[in-house]
Amino acid sequence: MKIIIIMMIVTGLITFPARTKPQEAVSVPTGSFSITTETTAETGGTESELEKRPILTLKQAVQTALSKNRELTAARNGIQALKGVRLQAGLLPDPELSVEMENIGGTGVYTGTGLAETTIALGQLIELGGKRKKRSRIADAELKLAQHRYQSLERRIIADATAGFFDVLAAQKRLAIAEELFRISTAFHSTVKERVNAGKVSPVEETRASVVLSTARIRLEKARRNLSVSRSRLAAAIGENRLQFDSVAGELGGTLSVPDRNRLLHGLNENPEMVKWAALLEQSRSRLSLAKAGQVPDLALSAGFRKFRETDDAAYVVGVTLRLPVWNRNRGRIMEARSRVVQTKDRMIFSTINLRLEFQLLYEQLLLAVKEVTAVQTSMLPAARSAFEAVRMGYREGKFSFIEVLDAQRTYFNVEMEYVDALARYHRLKAGVEAMTGRKLEEWNSQNMKDAGSGETGGEK
Repeated sequence: MKIIIIMMIVTGLITFPARTKPQEAVSVPTGSFSITTETTAETGGTESELEKRPILTLKQAVQTALSKNRELTAARNGIQALKGVRLQAGLLPDPELSVEMENIGGTGVYTGTGLAETTIALGQLIELGGKRKKRSRIADAELKLAQHRYQSLERRIIADATAGFFDVLAAQKRLAIAEELFRISTAFHSTVKERVNAGKVSPVEETRASVVLSTARIRLEKARRNLSVSRSRLAAAIGENRLQFDSVAGELGGTLSVPDRNRLLHGLNENPEMVKWAALLEQSRSRLSLAKAGQVPDLALSAGFRKFRETDDAAYVVGVTLRLPVWNRNRGRIMEARSRVVQTKDRMIFSTINLRLEFQLLYEQLLLAVKEVTAVQTSMLPAARSAFEAVRMGYREGKFSFIEVLDAQRTYFNVEMEYVDALARYHRLKAGVEAMTGRKLEEWNSQNMKDAGSGETGGEK
Protein backbone atom coordinates (compact mmCIF):
# COMPACT_ATOMS: atom_id res chain seq x y z
CA MET A 1 0.00 0.00 0.00
CA LYS A 2 2.84 2.38 0.85
CA ILE A 3 4.47 1.63 -2.49
CA ILE A 4 1.27 2.60 -4.29
CA ILE A 5 1.02 5.87 -2.33
CA ILE A 6 4.65 6.78 -3.07
CA MET A 7 4.20 6.01 -6.79
CA MET A 8 1.11 8.25 -6.88
CA ILE A 9 3.05 11.09 -5.24
CA VAL A 10 5.98 10.67 -7.64
CA THR A 11 3.65 10.49 -10.63
CA GLY A 12 1.91 13.65 -9.47
CA LEU A 13 5.24 15.46 -9.22
CA ILE A 14 6.11 14.46 -12.75
CA THR A 15 2.79 15.15 -14.45
CA PHE A 16 1.88 18.32 -12.55
CA PRO A 17 1.89 21.10 -15.15
CA ALA A 18 4.89 23.31 -14.71
CA ARG A 19 4.20 26.96 -14.10
CA THR A 20 5.98 28.88 -16.78
CA LYS A 21 6.03 32.53 -17.54
CA PRO A 22 4.10 33.66 -20.60
CA GLN A 23 6.25 34.35 -23.61
CA GLU A 24 7.44 37.91 -23.60
CA ALA A 25 6.88 40.08 -26.60
CA VAL A 26 9.90 41.32 -28.48
CA SER A 27 10.90 44.68 -27.07
CA VAL A 28 13.94 46.39 -28.44
CA PRO A 29 15.17 49.85 -27.57
CA THR A 30 14.60 52.22 -30.43
CA GLY A 31 17.05 54.85 -31.53
CA SER A 32 16.87 58.43 -30.39
CA PHE A 33 15.75 59.75 -33.79
CA SER A 34 12.26 61.11 -33.50
CA ILE A 35 11.41 59.67 -36.91
CA THR A 36 11.86 56.06 -35.73
CA THR A 37 9.15 56.31 -33.11
CA GLU A 38 6.48 56.35 -35.82
CA THR A 39 7.70 53.28 -37.67
CA THR A 40 5.47 50.74 -35.94
CA ALA A 41 2.31 52.77 -36.29
CA GLU A 42 2.77 53.51 -39.97
CA THR A 43 4.59 50.43 -41.22
CA GLY A 44 1.48 48.81 -42.62
CA GLY A 45 0.68 51.70 -44.92
CA THR A 46 4.15 52.58 -46.12
CA GLU A 47 4.17 50.51 -49.30
CA SER A 48 0.69 51.50 -50.38
CA GLU A 49 1.50 55.12 -49.64
CA LEU A 50 4.56 54.91 -51.88
CA GLU A 51 2.53 53.31 -54.65
CA LYS A 52 0.00 56.14 -54.50
CA ARG A 53 2.62 58.87 -54.25
CA PRO A 54 5.35 58.96 -56.90
CA ILE A 55 7.11 61.65 -54.86
CA LEU A 56 9.12 60.25 -51.95
CA THR A 57 9.88 62.26 -48.81
CA LEU A 58 12.73 61.71 -46.38
CA LYS A 59 10.33 60.53 -43.67
CA GLN A 60 8.81 57.94 -46.00
CA ALA A 61 12.24 56.74 -47.09
CA VAL A 62 13.42 56.17 -43.52
CA GLN A 63 10.19 54.49 -42.43
CA THR A 64 10.27 52.16 -45.44
CA ALA A 65 13.90 51.27 -44.78
CA LEU A 66 13.17 50.41 -41.14
CA SER A 67 10.07 48.37 -41.95
CA LYS A 68 11.52 46.36 -44.84
CA ASN A 69 15.10 45.70 -43.78
CA ARG A 70 15.50 41.95 -43.32
CA GLU A 71 18.67 42.34 -41.28
CA LEU A 72 16.77 44.41 -38.75
CA THR A 73 14.02 41.79 -38.63
CA ALA A 74 16.64 39.09 -38.02
CA ALA A 75 18.08 41.17 -35.19
CA ARG A 76 14.66 41.40 -33.54
CA ASN A 77 14.24 37.63 -33.80
CA GLY A 78 17.72 37.22 -32.35
CA ILE A 79 16.69 39.28 -29.32
CA GLN A 80 13.64 37.08 -28.84
CA ALA A 81 15.82 33.97 -29.04
CA LEU A 82 18.18 35.34 -26.40
CA LYS A 83 15.21 35.98 -24.12
CA GLY A 84 14.61 32.24 -24.30
CA VAL A 85 18.27 31.63 -23.48
CA ARG A 86 17.98 33.93 -20.47
CA LEU A 87 14.83 32.12 -19.30
CA GLN A 88 16.50 28.74 -19.65
CA ALA A 89 19.62 29.84 -17.81
CA GLY A 90 17.62 30.69 -14.68
CA LEU A 91 15.75 27.37 -14.41
CA LEU A 92 16.48 24.81 -11.68
CA PRO A 93 17.67 21.31 -12.62
CA ASP A 94 14.83 18.81 -12.90
CA PRO A 95 14.46 16.13 -10.21
CA GLU A 96 15.21 12.54 -11.17
CA LEU A 97 13.10 9.48 -10.46
CA SER A 98 14.85 6.17 -10.08
CA VAL A 99 13.34 2.69 -9.67
CA GLU A 100 15.69 -0.13 -8.73
CA MET A 101 15.01 -3.83 -8.15
CA GLU A 102 17.60 -6.15 -6.64
CA ASN A 103 17.81 -9.93 -6.13
CA ILE A 104 15.71 -10.95 -9.11
CA GLY A 105 16.18 -13.51 -11.85
CA GLY A 106 19.04 -15.28 -10.08
CA THR A 107 19.55 -18.87 -9.08
CA GLY A 108 18.47 -20.87 -6.12
CA VAL A 109 16.42 -18.88 -3.66
CA TYR A 110 16.82 -15.78 -5.84
CA THR A 111 14.90 -17.29 -8.70
CA GLY A 112 11.98 -15.09 -9.67
CA THR A 113 11.05 -12.11 -7.52
CA GLY A 114 10.37 -13.77 -4.21
CA LEU A 115 13.36 -12.13 -2.51
CA ALA A 116 13.29 -8.96 -4.57
CA GLU A 117 14.13 -5.60 -2.98
CA THR A 118 12.46 -2.67 -4.75
CA THR A 119 13.69 0.88 -4.22
CA ILE A 120 11.89 3.96 -5.49
CA ALA A 121 13.74 7.23 -4.98
CA LEU A 122 13.71 10.87 -6.03
CA GLY A 123 16.97 12.72 -6.62
CA GLN A 124 17.69 16.41 -6.89
CA LEU A 125 20.88 18.12 -7.99
CA ILE A 126 21.67 21.20 -5.90
CA GLU A 127 24.05 23.58 -7.64
CA LEU A 128 26.41 25.29 -5.26
CA GLY A 129 28.59 28.34 -5.72
CA GLY A 130 25.79 30.44 -7.28
CA LYS A 131 26.19 28.82 -10.72
CA ARG A 132 22.61 29.42 -11.78
CA LYS A 133 22.75 33.09 -10.87
CA LYS A 134 26.02 33.55 -12.74
CA ARG A 135 24.61 31.84 -15.84
CA SER A 136 21.67 34.24 -15.72
CA ARG A 137 24.06 37.19 -15.59
CA ILE A 138 25.87 35.93 -18.67
CA ALA A 139 22.56 35.54 -20.50
CA ASP A 140 21.47 39.04 -19.42
CA ALA A 141 24.70 40.52 -20.77
CA GLU A 142 24.26 38.68 -24.06
CA LEU A 143 20.73 40.05 -24.36
CA LYS A 144 21.99 43.58 -23.75
CA LEU A 145 24.62 43.09 -26.44
CA ALA A 146 21.95 42.00 -28.91
CA GLN A 147 19.89 45.10 -28.09
CA HIS A 148 22.94 47.32 -28.61
CA ARG A 149 23.61 45.62 -31.95
CA TYR A 150 19.99 46.28 -32.91
CA GLN A 151 20.32 49.96 -32.06
CA SER A 152 23.58 50.25 -33.99
CA LEU A 153 22.04 48.54 -37.02
CA GLU A 154 18.98 50.79 -36.84
CA ARG A 155 21.16 53.89 -36.83
CA ARG A 156 23.16 52.65 -39.79
CA ILE A 157 19.99 51.92 -41.78
CA ILE A 158 18.65 55.42 -41.07
CA ALA A 159 21.98 56.97 -42.07
CA ASP A 160 22.14 54.97 -45.32
CA ALA A 161 18.56 55.85 -46.25
CA THR A 162 19.14 59.52 -45.44
CA ALA A 163 22.38 59.69 -47.41
CA GLY A 164 20.76 57.91 -50.36
CA PHE A 165 17.80 60.28 -50.26
CA PHE A 166 19.99 63.38 -50.45
CA ASP A 167 22.10 61.79 -53.18
CA VAL A 168 18.95 61.52 -55.28
CA LEU A 169 17.98 65.06 -54.35
CA ALA A 170 21.42 66.29 -55.43
CA ALA A 171 21.22 64.24 -58.65
CA GLN A 172 17.87 65.89 -59.42
CA LYS A 173 19.47 69.28 -58.91
CA ARG A 174 22.41 68.36 -61.16
CA LEU A 175 19.94 67.30 -63.83
CA ALA A 176 18.14 70.64 -63.54
CA ILE A 177 21.47 72.46 -63.93
CA ALA A 178 22.37 70.32 -66.94
CA GLU A 179 18.98 71.07 -68.50
CA GLU A 180 19.53 74.78 -67.89
CA LEU A 181 23.00 74.55 -69.42
CA PHE A 182 21.57 72.79 -72.47
CA ARG A 183 18.85 75.42 -72.82
CA ILE A 184 21.37 78.26 -72.57
CA SER A 185 23.76 76.50 -74.97
CA THR A 186 20.92 76.08 -77.46
CA ALA A 187 19.98 79.76 -77.20
CA PHE A 188 23.63 80.78 -77.45
CA HIS A 189 24.07 78.61 -80.54
CA SER A 190 21.12 80.42 -82.13
CA THR A 191 22.64 83.79 -81.22
CA VAL A 192 25.99 82.85 -82.75
CA LYS A 193 24.24 81.59 -85.86
CA GLU A 194 22.41 84.90 -86.22
CA ARG A 195 25.64 86.85 -85.86
CA VAL A 196 27.33 84.61 -88.42
CA ASN A 197 24.46 85.14 -90.87
CA ALA A 198 24.73 88.89 -90.26
CA GLY A 199 28.42 88.72 -91.08
CA LYS A 200 29.46 90.03 -87.67
CA VAL A 201 31.55 87.00 -86.65
CA SER A 202 33.41 84.22 -88.34
CA PRO A 203 31.60 80.97 -89.26
CA VAL A 204 34.21 79.21 -87.08
CA GLU A 205 32.37 80.50 -84.03
CA GLU A 206 29.22 78.69 -85.13
CA THR A 207 31.22 75.49 -85.29
CA ARG A 208 32.53 76.16 -81.80
CA ALA A 209 28.99 76.85 -80.56
CA SER A 210 27.87 73.52 -82.06
CA VAL A 211 30.63 71.76 -80.10
CA VAL A 212 29.51 73.52 -76.92
CA LEU A 213 25.91 72.48 -77.58
CA SER A 214 26.95 68.85 -78.14
CA THR A 215 28.95 68.92 -74.92
CA ALA A 216 25.93 70.26 -73.05
CA ARG A 217 23.78 67.50 -74.55
CA ILE A 218 26.26 64.87 -73.35
CA ARG A 219 26.32 66.37 -69.86
CA LEU A 220 22.54 66.30 -69.82
CA GLU A 221 22.43 62.62 -70.73
CA LYS A 222 25.08 61.85 -68.13
CA ALA A 223 23.07 63.70 -65.46
CA ARG A 224 20.00 61.64 -66.37
CA ARG A 225 21.93 58.39 -66.06
CA ASN A 226 23.43 59.44 -62.74
CA LEU A 227 19.97 60.26 -61.44
CA SER A 228 18.73 56.84 -62.49
CA VAL A 229 21.64 55.16 -60.67
CA SER A 230 21.04 57.25 -57.53
CA ARG A 231 17.34 56.35 -57.54
CA SER A 232 18.18 52.66 -57.84
CA ARG A 233 20.64 52.89 -54.97
CA LEU A 234 18.07 54.60 -52.79
CA ALA A 235 15.49 51.93 -53.64
CA ALA A 236 17.99 49.26 -52.56
CA ALA A 237 18.82 51.17 -49.36
CA ILE A 238 15.16 51.32 -48.31
CA GLY A 239 14.50 47.68 -49.22
CA GLU A 240 12.47 48.14 -52.40
CA ASN A 241 12.83 45.51 -55.12
CA ARG A 242 11.67 48.01 -57.71
CA LEU A 243 11.29 51.76 -57.87
CA GLN A 244 8.14 52.92 -56.11
CA PHE A 245 8.81 56.61 -56.68
CA ASP A 246 9.55 58.96 -59.55
CA SER A 247 11.32 61.68 -57.61
CA VAL A 248 12.14 62.82 -54.10
CA ALA A 249 10.96 65.99 -52.42
CA GLY A 250 13.08 67.85 -49.94
CA GLU A 251 15.32 70.82 -49.30
CA LEU A 252 18.93 70.42 -50.31
CA GLY A 253 20.12 73.81 -49.10
CA GLY A 254 18.72 75.78 -46.20
CA THR A 255 20.44 76.89 -43.02
CA LEU A 256 23.52 74.83 -42.32
CA SER A 257 24.94 74.80 -38.82
CA VAL A 258 27.00 72.43 -36.71
CA PRO A 259 26.40 72.05 -32.96
CA ASP A 260 29.16 72.39 -30.40
CA ARG A 261 31.66 69.54 -30.42
CA ASN A 262 31.55 68.95 -26.66
CA ARG A 263 27.78 68.59 -26.71
CA LEU A 264 27.95 66.08 -29.53
CA LEU A 265 30.50 64.09 -27.52
CA HIS A 266 27.81 63.49 -24.89
CA GLY A 267 25.73 61.85 -27.58
CA LEU A 268 28.75 59.84 -28.71
CA ASN A 269 29.10 58.40 -25.20
CA GLU A 270 25.61 56.91 -25.63
CA ASN A 271 26.46 55.34 -28.97
CA PRO A 272 25.61 51.59 -28.96
CA GLU A 273 29.13 50.80 -30.15
CA MET A 274 30.41 52.64 -27.08
CA VAL A 275 27.85 51.41 -24.55
CA LYS A 276 28.12 47.75 -25.57
CA TRP A 277 31.53 47.42 -23.94
CA ALA A 278 30.00 47.69 -20.47
CA ALA A 279 27.87 44.65 -21.29
CA LEU A 280 30.83 42.82 -22.82
CA LEU A 281 32.95 43.49 -19.76
CA GLU A 282 30.14 42.36 -17.47
CA GLN A 283 29.75 39.20 -19.53
CA SER A 284 33.45 38.33 -19.41
CA ARG A 285 33.57 38.93 -15.66
CA SER A 286 30.50 36.76 -15.15
CA ARG A 287 32.16 33.99 -17.15
CA LEU A 288 35.20 34.22 -14.89
CA SER A 289 32.97 34.07 -11.83
CA LEU A 290 31.18 31.03 -13.25
CA ALA A 291 34.50 29.35 -13.98
CA LYS A 292 35.59 29.89 -10.38
CA ALA A 293 32.25 28.55 -9.18
CA GLY A 294 33.00 25.39 -11.15
CA GLN A 295 35.58 24.54 -8.46
CA VAL A 296 32.72 24.06 -5.99
CA PRO A 297 31.24 20.57 -6.44
CA ASP A 298 27.48 20.26 -6.75
CA LEU A 299 25.46 18.26 -4.25
CA ALA A 300 23.09 15.51 -5.32
CA LEU A 301 20.47 14.42 -2.75
CA SER A 302 18.14 11.46 -3.04
CA ALA A 303 15.38 10.02 -0.84
CA GLY A 304 13.14 7.06 -1.40
CA PHE A 305 11.36 3.98 -0.19
CA ARG A 306 12.54 0.32 -0.22
CA LYS A 307 10.31 -2.76 -0.06
CA PHE A 308 11.64 -6.18 1.01
CA ARG A 309 9.53 -8.89 -0.59
CA GLU A 310 10.95 -11.71 1.58
CA THR A 311 9.86 -10.25 4.91
CA ASP A 312 7.26 -7.82 3.60
CA ASP A 313 9.07 -5.11 5.50
CA ALA A 314 9.81 -1.59 4.29
CA ALA A 315 12.45 1.06 4.94
CA TYR A 316 13.37 4.52 3.78
CA VAL A 317 16.61 5.26 1.97
CA VAL A 318 18.53 8.53 1.62
CA GLY A 319 21.62 9.29 -0.39
CA VAL A 320 24.17 12.06 -0.83
CA THR A 321 26.53 12.35 -3.82
CA LEU A 322 29.38 14.83 -3.87
CA ARG A 323 32.06 15.10 -6.52
CA LEU A 324 35.59 15.13 -5.14
CA PRO A 325 37.62 17.84 -6.97
CA VAL A 326 40.90 15.95 -7.06
CA TRP A 327 41.97 15.92 -10.69
CA ASN A 328 39.77 18.61 -12.19
CA ARG A 329 39.62 21.94 -10.37
CA ASN A 330 38.54 23.86 -13.50
CA ARG A 331 41.87 25.68 -13.68
CA GLY A 332 41.89 25.73 -17.49
CA ARG A 333 38.53 27.47 -17.75
CA ILE A 334 39.53 29.94 -15.05
CA MET A 335 42.72 30.78 -16.92
CA GLU A 336 40.79 31.27 -20.15
CA ALA A 337 38.10 33.42 -18.52
CA ARG A 338 40.66 35.62 -16.76
CA SER A 339 42.47 36.22 -20.05
CA ARG A 340 39.15 37.04 -21.74
CA VAL A 341 38.53 39.78 -19.18
CA VAL A 342 41.88 41.39 -19.92
CA GLN A 343 41.30 40.96 -23.66
CA THR A 344 37.89 42.66 -23.41
CA LYS A 345 39.41 45.63 -21.57
CA ASP A 346 42.09 46.04 -24.25
CA ARG A 347 39.54 45.82 -27.05
CA MET A 348 37.30 48.32 -25.26
CA ILE A 349 40.12 50.87 -25.04
CA PHE A 350 41.10 50.29 -28.68
CA SER A 351 37.51 50.56 -29.93
CA THR A 352 36.77 53.67 -27.87
CA ILE A 353 39.85 55.46 -29.23
CA ASN A 354 38.96 54.53 -32.82
CA LEU A 355 35.34 55.57 -32.41
CA ARG A 356 36.32 58.95 -31.01
CA LEU A 357 38.87 59.40 -33.77
CA GLU A 358 36.24 58.51 -36.39
CA PHE A 359 33.88 61.06 -34.87
CA GLN A 360 36.61 63.69 -34.78
CA LEU A 361 37.40 63.22 -38.46
CA LEU A 362 33.73 63.21 -39.39
CA TYR A 363 33.11 66.36 -37.38
CA GLU A 364 36.03 68.19 -38.98
CA GLN A 365 34.86 67.18 -42.44
CA LEU A 366 31.36 68.41 -41.58
CA LEU A 367 32.74 71.78 -40.50
CA LEU A 368 34.74 71.98 -43.72
CA ALA A 369 31.66 71.12 -45.78
CA VAL A 370 29.67 73.88 -44.09
CA LYS A 371 32.44 76.41 -44.78
CA GLU A 372 32.65 75.27 -48.40
CA VAL A 373 28.89 75.55 -48.92
CA THR A 374 28.81 78.97 -47.27
CA ALA A 375 31.71 80.27 -49.36
CA VAL A 376 30.22 79.06 -52.63
CA GLN A 377 26.73 80.24 -51.75
CA THR A 378 27.63 83.74 -50.52
CA SER A 379 30.46 84.77 -52.82
CA MET A 380 31.48 82.41 -55.60
CA LEU A 381 28.06 81.55 -57.00
CA PRO A 382 26.63 85.11 -57.13
CA ALA A 383 29.85 86.43 -58.70
CA ALA A 384 29.97 83.67 -61.32
CA ARG A 385 26.30 84.12 -62.15
CA SER A 386 26.64 87.89 -62.46
CA ALA A 387 29.74 87.61 -64.64
CA PHE A 388 28.12 85.05 -66.91
CA GLU A 389 24.96 87.14 -67.43
CA ALA A 390 27.03 90.25 -68.14
CA VAL A 391 29.29 88.51 -70.65
CA ARG A 392 26.39 86.76 -72.37
CA MET A 393 24.46 89.99 -72.81
CA GLY A 394 27.60 91.84 -73.87
CA TYR A 395 28.35 89.25 -76.56
CA ARG A 396 25.17 90.26 -78.41
CA GLU A 397 26.54 93.79 -78.56
CA GLY A 398 30.00 92.68 -79.59
CA LYS A 399 31.64 93.70 -76.32
CA PHE A 400 33.02 90.24 -75.53
CA SER A 401 34.57 87.51 -77.59
CA PHE A 402 33.31 83.97 -78.02
CA ILE A 403 36.10 82.60 -75.81
CA GLU A 404 35.15 84.97 -72.99
CA VAL A 405 31.54 83.80 -73.16
CA LEU A 406 32.56 80.14 -73.04
CA ASP A 407 34.89 80.78 -70.12
CA ALA A 408 32.21 82.62 -68.15
CA GLN A 409 29.64 79.93 -68.92
CA ARG A 410 31.97 77.11 -67.93
CA THR A 411 32.93 78.89 -64.70
CA TYR A 412 29.32 79.56 -63.72
CA PHE A 413 28.05 76.02 -64.28
CA ASN A 414 31.11 74.46 -62.65
CA VAL A 415 30.45 76.56 -59.57
CA GLU A 416 26.78 75.49 -59.67
CA MET A 417 27.81 71.83 -59.76
CA GLU A 418 30.39 72.39 -57.04
CA TYR A 419 27.71 73.94 -54.88
CA VAL A 420 25.43 70.94 -55.30
CA ASP A 421 28.31 68.52 -54.63
CA ALA A 422 29.18 70.41 -51.45
CA LEU A 423 25.58 70.27 -50.26
CA ALA A 424 25.36 66.54 -50.98
CA ARG A 425 28.62 65.98 -49.12
CA TYR A 426 27.31 67.99 -46.17
CA HIS A 427 24.16 65.87 -45.91
CA ARG A 428 26.10 62.61 -46.11
CA LEU A 429 28.44 63.75 -43.32
CA LYS A 430 25.48 65.08 -41.34
CA ALA A 431 23.78 61.67 -41.56
CA GLY A 432 26.98 60.04 -40.32
CA VAL A 433 27.30 62.38 -37.34
CA GLU A 434 23.63 61.91 -36.47
CA ALA A 435 24.08 58.14 -36.58
CA MET A 436 27.00 58.39 -34.16
CA THR A 437 25.34 60.79 -31.73
CA GLY A 438 21.80 59.42 -31.94
CA ARG A 439 20.04 62.74 -32.52
CA LYS A 440 19.49 65.12 -35.40
CA LEU A 441 21.76 68.14 -35.54
CA GLU A 442 18.73 70.42 -35.39
CA GLU A 443 17.82 68.92 -32.01
CA TRP A 444 21.34 69.50 -30.72
CA ASN A 445 21.16 73.09 -31.94
CA SER A 446 17.83 73.68 -30.18
CA GLN A 447 19.31 72.18 -27.02
CA ASN A 448 22.23 74.58 -27.31
CA MET A 449 19.79 77.47 -27.48
CA LYS A 450 17.97 76.26 -24.37
CA ASP A 451 21.25 75.92 -22.49
CA ALA A 452 22.31 79.40 -23.60
CA GLY A 453 19.04 80.79 -22.32
CA SER A 454 19.52 79.09 -18.97
CA GLY A 455 23.06 80.42 -18.62
CA GLU A 456 24.94 77.20 -19.40
CA THR A 457 28.08 77.33 -21.49
CA GLY A 458 28.51 74.87 -24.27
CA GLY A 459 31.43 76.26 -26.19
CA GLU A 460 34.72 74.50 -26.64
CA LYS A 461 37.37 75.10 -24.06
